[in-house]
Amino acid sequence: MLVLLVGVIFGLAIAYFATQNTTPVTIHIAQYAFEGPLYLVVMGSLFVGLLIAWILYFGRSVCSKLAIS
Repeated sequence: MLVLLVGVIFGLAIAYFATQNTTPVTIHIAQYAFEGPLYLVVMGSLFVGLLIAWILYFGRSVCSKLAIS
């Protein structure tokens, strides 16, 4: 029940943030240009950062398991 409540609150916070930040922005990567709303850029950066942190944590966890054996 607590997980559901936290999920709903988190979802409402993201929805509020998204409605306040709809300004279009352009991202240039090499010769490609992507355009989208600001909230997608922010949320995308957040999720990419979380993914990188998870990969680093996973690698550290695997190395520590191998060192113990």
